[in-house]
Amino acid sequence: MNELSKGWKIRHSLYFLWFLTILFFFIAFLHTGIRASNRRWMLYSLLYALPFLISFMLFILGVLPVLENLLFNLGLVGFLLGIVHAFLIRKDYLRQLAVKQGKLDSQVTPAAMGLEEAVEKWERENPEATDETEEQTSAPAKRLKEAKSNIKTGWITGVILASFNVVLILFMMFFNPDFLGIVWAETFIDIALMFLLSLGIYKASRFCAVSLLLYYWASQLFLRFGTEFSNAASLFMVAVFSYFFIQGIRGTYQYHKLKKEMLPTVEDNQSQGA
Repeated sequence: MNELSKGWKIRHSLYFLWFLTILFFFIAFLHTGIRASNRRWMLYSLLYALPFLISFMLFILGVLPVLENLLFNLGLVGFLLGIVHAFLIRKDYLRQLAVKQGKLDSQVTPAAMGLEEAVEKWERENPEATDETEEQTSAPAKRLKEAKSNIKTGWITGVILASFNVVLILFMMFFNPDFLGIVWAETFIDIALMFLLSLGIYKASRFCAVSLLLYYWASQLFLRFGTEFSNAASLFMVAVFSYFFIQGIRGTYQYHKLKKEMLPTVEDNQSQGA
């Protein structure tokens, strides 16, 4: 595999400039999707654009001003998510684009392969070891499955909690159009952070997993000290959500520990067979 030059990487990362327009940031995902022939990224561009497009249509028609403002602000939340999302896909985008342009071989090397591919490759190259450990919890495939399951628990819990806050603020704005100001802004910031950190957990980020748990605890402490809101049911829910977030933390650490063990193993096997 040929090494990509730094200049080439910078030149093909200029799609980030679309985020300077704010309202048209979704074109960055359309750009990457078309260049890399990735339909999923094209779909993301449509999803990110919808709140702004619908809000603009309502503005032109002069109807439902509350919904118009709500969708516009949801679009701004999507803008924050999009920035993180664009950084997360950059590595895959550059690799897919380089393969398409013939600058990289289509064959994946140990340095570039994902953990799932590494585990599958290890099992193909070590069939005897696979047979001996398939009933053990230390088998790479089982460890990977457990790690991904815990990660899924963590990010889904974050999305559920953030989605609940979205429904709550929609409900409050519908029945109380004067619900604006600092409290309204803080709620949207809270929602955006939860979605961003949940996305990080989905990408197996240990930092995001720990940060989401700490942020959740901090917000709950602030809620109780600021409003004296505390009862057995609410404390039970805090304990439940905390447990699920801790599972997400476990999953990210399990994932990276297995990745650290497996990728050098696959690389060593390849070098021995060469």
